[in-house]
Formats: sequence, C-alpha cells, structure tokens
Amino acid sequence: MQKLSKKLLLLSIMILTGLVIVSCGGDPTEEPTGEDIINHSFDMETVYYEGEDFEITYKDLYSSININDGIDQLLAMVDQELLKDFLDLVTDDQIDEKRIKLTYGTSDEDEIAEIDTDQKLKMERAYSNGMYVLGYNEDDVPYLKLMVARDLYVEDLLTNPNIEDNNIYLDAEDVADEYVKNKYGNVQALLIRYDTRADITQVFIDNDLVEYSGELRKYIGTTPLEEMPSYRITDDNTRSLSEDELLTYFIQFYNDENMGETSIDENASLEELLLLDDLVYLYENLKSINAKLGNLMFSSLSTLKSDSSISYYTYKPYEVELASEKDYYLVMNLDRDYNDLTDFEGDESDLQAIIGEDLYDEILQGLIEENLNDSSFIDRRLKALRDKNDFEIYDYYLKLDYDNITPSDMEVTDFQESDYVIASYGETDILVKDLMAYALERKAPLYLVHAAQMQLLRASHYDNVYCDEDGDCDLDYTKNDSEAMEAHIKEFAELEEGFMASDYTTIYSFNDYLYLAYGVRSDQQMIDSYVKRTLEPLYLYDYMIANKTEVLADMMTYINDFYENYFSLDASHILIYIDENNDGNPDDYKDFYEALDNQGEFDTMISNFKADVLDYLDNNNDNLAGFVSMYKAVNEDSETWGTYKEFGLKVLTENLSKDYSLTYVNSFQKYEEGFVDGLVDLFQTYQLDANNGKALIYSDLIETSYGLHIVKAEKGEDFTMPTAEFTVPNDTDKNYPAGLNNDNFKLSVSQLEVLMDYRIYDIASSIIDLDGVYNMERPDLPANLKNVFELFVENVHDGYYSQAFLNTAMTDSVLTGSLVDTSEYSYFTKAEIDAFLNGLKDVYEYQLESQFIR
Repeated sequence: MQKLSKKLLLLSIMILTGLVIVSCGGDPTEEPTGEDIINHSFDMETVYYEGEDFEITYKDLYSSININDGIDQLLAMVDQELLKDFLDLVTDDQIDEKRIKLTYGTSDEDEIAEIDTDQKLKMERAYSNGMYVLGYNEDDVPYLKLMVARDLYVEDLLTNPNIEDNNIYLDAEDVADEYVKNKYGNVQALLIRYDTRADITQVFIDNDLVEYSGELRKYIGTTPLEEMPSYRITDDNTRSLSEDELLTYFIQFYNDENMGETSIDENASLEELLLLDDLVYLYENLKSINAKLGNLMFSSLSTLKSDSSISYYTYKPYEVELASEKDYYLVMNLDRDYNDLTDFEGDESDLQAIIGEDLYDEILQGLIEENLNDSSFIDRRLKALRDKNDFEIYDYYLKLDYDNITPSDMEVTDFQESDYVIASYGETDILVKDLMAYALERKAPLYLVHAAQMQLLRASHYDNVYCDEDGDCDLDYTKNDSEAMEAHIKEFAELEEGFMASDYTTIYSFNDYLYLAYGVRSDQQMIDSYVKRTLEPLYLYDYMIANKTEVLADMMTYINDFYENYFSLDASHILIYIDENNDGNPDDYKDFYEALDNQGEFDTMISNFKADVLDYLDNNNDNLAGFVSMYKAVNEDSETWGTYKEFGLKVLTENLSKDYSLTYVNSFQKYEEGFVDGLVDLFQTYQLDANNGKALIYSDLIETSYGLHIVKAEKGEDFTMPTAEFTVPNDTDKNYPAGLNNDNFKLSVSQLEVLMDYRIYDIASSIIDLDGVYNMERPDLPANLKNVFELFVENVHDGYYSQAFLNTAMTDSVLTGSLVDTSEYSYFTKAEIDAFLNGLKDVYEYQLESQFIR
C-alpha cells in the first residue's frame, strides 16, 4: 500500500519539480527555542485585505501558506542557505538549459526541433503559466538557480571521492555494473525477422533443412520433407552442416527478408561480413524490440568467430513478444565487441584499460544524468543534507508533509503567533513570521485568493442551503440541523467508516489521513469542504449570469467551431505503417518518409497498395479484420501482396466506434489533428448526394505520425445534424421560455442562455432547492434541442463548472477588495495586487480555453 500525499494548491495548474525560492524577510532569533514563544513582532489577527464579503487576516494567509505549499517554501529557505557554495557555482548556461528542459521535457536541440510548432507554443505557455503561479512571473532565474544548485550538490556526491561517509559515490564497479546491465558494446549478426512461425518452417522446408539434435541439419531423405513427421527425422536421413554452409544459408535467409536493398554476397567470408555496418546491433536497440532478444544475442549465443562449444545460431524459430503481436527470429552471431564484467573488481584505470576511457566517461555521465533525473533520489539526498545540519520541524502539519508519516512523540500544534519557532537548522531558528515573509513577498495575492474562497462561498448562498426549519444557519456542523448538512454528516461518517476498514489505519490517524488526502485538519474542515463543493456551482452560476454577455460570446465561439467541424461517424480503420526497428510499434512516419531516397516510387507503391486493399475489401464484405489476417499470413511470393510485404509495409485494424460514434467533440483532443481533419473531410464527402445513400464509404489516405490510415466510415448516431429551429407553441403545458424561439438551423445565443438555466438543475439540484434559491422553474426542452445540447453545448458548458473558472470568479471577487495593512509584511501595493491577480486571471482563462481548442 502506498502512503498518501497531500492534495496541493487547487489554484495551481502546473507542478514543476524542485523548490520554490523567495527572498527572506524578518530576522530569526539567534538561539533555537523549540516551541517557546518570543516577543510578538505583530498581531496575526491584523487584517491584511478585505472586501464586501470577506476579511483576510495574516492568520488566514499563514494558514493558506501552510496548507498549500508551506513545506516547499520552508525547504527552499533552508536549502538556499545550505547550498550557498553550490549556488555560487551556477552559470547562466546551466540556468538556460534547465529552463529549456522544464519547458520542453528535454534539452536536446534535435528532439526540440522535432516538436510541432503548435505544441511548442503550448509547452511555452504552460511553462510561463506555471512560473506565474509559483510567483516567478517577472524573473524565473532564482527558481531555476536553486534547482541547478541542487543538481550540482547531488552531482558532487556522485563524483567526489573525497566526501566522507558518501555511500552514493559512483566508482569503477558501479560503471562496470552499468556496463553489464545495459551491455555496452555491440554484436555483429545476421538477424532475420519473420511474421509467423510458419514462415520459418516453410523456409526450412524449401531448403531441405530441419532442426534435429540441437542443430540445423540438411535433410537427405527421399520422402518429401513436408510429408515427414518429426519423429521420423534421424541421423540416417540428415547430416550436419559445415560452418560455411550454415553461413551461406543464413546470408540467403537475410537477403530474402531484407528487400534486396542490403543484399549480401552469398559467398561472403566472415571477415567481409564483419565490415558491414548493417550487421552491427547495439543492445539498447535490441532491447527496444524486446530485452529477451538482446540477451539472446549478447549472452545466450556465442559467436561464429569465437570457436565456442555454445551454439552461435538459432536452429529453430525464436519467439519474441511485441507490443501488439509476436515476431519470430533466426539469428547467427558473427562476432561480439562486449566484455563480461559480471565479476569485475578494480579501480577506474583498470576498467578504462578494458573498455576504454571514452566509454567509461560515457557510462559514468549516463549514471549521473539518470540519478539527476530521478526527483525522489534528489529529495533523499537533500533530506540527508538537512538531517546532517540538524534540521527540525516543530509544526505538526509541516512535519507530516515532510515525512509523510505521523510525527512521533509530537502533539498537534497551532502555531498562529508570529514569533513561534516552527523549524530550525544548525544555529538558526525559522519563525512563523519568517516563513510568512518568505512566501508573501513572492505571491501574496495568490494566497489571498485561496484564503478568501470559503468566505466568498458562504456569503453567496450558505443561508439559502444550510438554514434549518427554524432559520438557524449555524456554521458549526454539530449545531446545524439542515437537510443539506445532515447529508454531509452522513457522507463524513461513511468516509470514516471506510478509513477504519482500510490498511491506512496502520500508518495514520484519521485526522492525519484527512490532512494528507484532503488538505483539512479537522472534522469541521472536512465538512466545510463538502459545503464548498456544494456551493461552488451556485457561485459559478451567479458569476456566469453576472458576466452573461462575455460568457455566452465565448461559449458560442467554441460551439461554432464544433459546428464548423461537425461529424458523426461509426469509424474503423486500417493503419499502414513501418516498423524498421521491429519493436512492434509504428515508427514515426514523417521521419521515415523524409529519409526515403525515392519518395515518388514509394508514393506510387502506396497508391497501388491502397487500391489493392480497397479491391480486396470490395470483394470480401468490407471485412477489415479479415484483410489484416490475410495480409499477415501471406509471404513475399504472393502475386498481389508480395511487393508490399517485401518492402516492409505492415497493417493493423481497430474499431474506433466500439463504444460510441465519433464526433468532433469527443475526438478533437483524443486523436492527432491530421486524423481529425481527415474525419471532417470524410464526413463532408459522405454528405454529398453521390455518397449520402451509401451504407459506408472509405477515406483517402490520412497521414499521422503512426502511418497512413484508410478509414471505413458508416453513418454515426447523429449523422444528420439536428436543427436548433424551434417555435414555442401558443398552447402548451411545457415551461418553454421565449428564448427558445429560433428561426435558424444553428443554436442561438438566447437558446444557450436557456440551456444554462436548464443545466444548473442537473449539476446542483441533488441537495439544493434551486426553485427556492433562485425563485425559478426549470425550463423544459424539446427533443431536438436536447440533442443539440448533448452534441454541441454540454462539453463547453460543463467545462465552465471547473476549478479554472472558479479561480477566475474568485480572483474577480478579490479584485474588488481593498488593501488594509501596508506594513512591512504586506509587500504588495493595491496596484501590484491587482496586476498580479489580472495576470492570474489570464492563466486561469487559458486553462479554461484549452479544454475546447486543439
């Protein structure tokens, strides 16, 4: 069972590894004093910021910091001091490289160049948004600098032999172990892949070869080999093959399966074969197919050159499991540049003498990078550094966050005074006011929004939902008898019952579980989280109505895009792909195509292949699975399919509509853009008079990174786009608002407005009397508009009932407030708070928008 990890700041849209850095404010005391109280420097009850419906004190801000990312802020304070020497070593180039890696997931220029332009822009926006939420919108260098310093510290541990008691130093034996693990070096071999076991059997029959007595032999009997049962194969009707004969056969097999492009002279000597680059295999590449194949060639087989008693070739099909199927191989190892270092003992110079200095350095650097890319490895090293410097946390919940286990021999603390000591290291104490200053200076407005949320929600509709029959609306759940609160109490009881029946009881108390799983510290706060969940839809509905013009205009922008790209198809497809590395997965088609010497010839072959595929389907009841099975079974002698098999074209099929018809709305963020565009074109083609009456049609070739797709399309559930036209009848017992009237085929803004009122009942009416809250009656919808809503509106509309839009609404509310305290701890002027909050709105609005755009 895994331990829990506390749910972090809901306002954040991106989690970047590493620690948050901010500059320190306030001087710590000189002597550690544990939980003793020192003279207060200011009153935590001081109001920092207030609005019409909320009032935020420094105590509220500290609670927001503590609950959300207080431990990260605390560790940043500590590490910035402990890593001073390494911070001084950080270069601008290292900072730039770290920024690039965090943005694109790699710092390799070639890999970055392969990223699509639109995807790059999204990555860059995600990085800048993440930095904004972390409080580094103006300057990310401090954040990156500490991340690099952490790397430098750990790298020093990995490479510095002069550090005492250093158990992670990478010595020569570590390098040797890595050499063995990943089998550095290469093997030279004739490696021949077949689609089926039967293919190899037929090759043996065609050449009068048979597996017998642990070797491949020549059959010399008179009865045709295909008629001979295996039990009748004996020494009398077979003979052993010489090395030269075996080599000739394997060269022949290799040539037959490699399209003639890399044809080898069948009389080539071993020395001539060893000069061919195409016969050199790295373990890394073999492992990408299957580690079993790599181990066979590097360990299990000997080599022709070695004159070993162990076999140097496979005398029967060698089966390998791939991602989606099985492959079968024949292998003859020719030579191997690989040393068995399993029992190596020695120092750096000894190992370099065996594998060479360059390879030694390459493996060592690889080990360093592997460890630096492991965030948990770095965290453990930093934790050890802090322990070495007597780092202690005196705040119960911060310590719980840090260790992820219940603090031993420690009572729950409530450090809500500014001069409580919450942590110490060496001779330094960290006070509440120090941590507050550290965090607030960087991003006080963000903590402000989080701290205001519950007050804003309660002010909006608490009295409408949580008042009992006597009009009592107590915030204390133990004194609140409303129906809605009773539902929450029941849910909480079921949560506790489930916890008591779980294995978590062996690790955590129930209160610790609540904190780590839900970020709350008491049963009251857990009930408050249920209240928050209940009130959020009402708050969002109010915000949407208050900003109706803008919200409806934005929704219609996305909905019009859905109209423009509409399709409804039951689709299945045949994928034509290349798998040159034989790992069972399609190679990147663009890379493959660009590397072709003669693209024109390939295009012609593909065009012919498509024509042959469609001809087969036309004569075989459009059975895609039947075609794929047939194609896999035929060999290169096939009159129709042999050329394509010889080239290496592979196929697979998949029913894309086994659960539901494909539409633009359920596809545009699931499939590649080119594939979705192909479906849009296919649907429009299907709409033509010449095709509309057909039971199915096929697409042109659609290119994606996987290969080329032939899509078989049948009419989807909503192939005929539903109209939004409607006129409210004069005589009806239905509640049809006038806004449903529409003379146009497409949905109107007034209809969308009615749909907003319709949908809020589905979202929020389970425990809320919406008629009582809003004094409104749920509108009715005619069948065609229900269909329009499901196809075009629901995805967009419900996307607004999200954390991103709630953050936008909350931020807007906080913007209307005023800065009350302007002391040294406020850090921000009102104008600066407003600027920060408006930037946050941009972040959240982009997060909302990204749900509806490609």
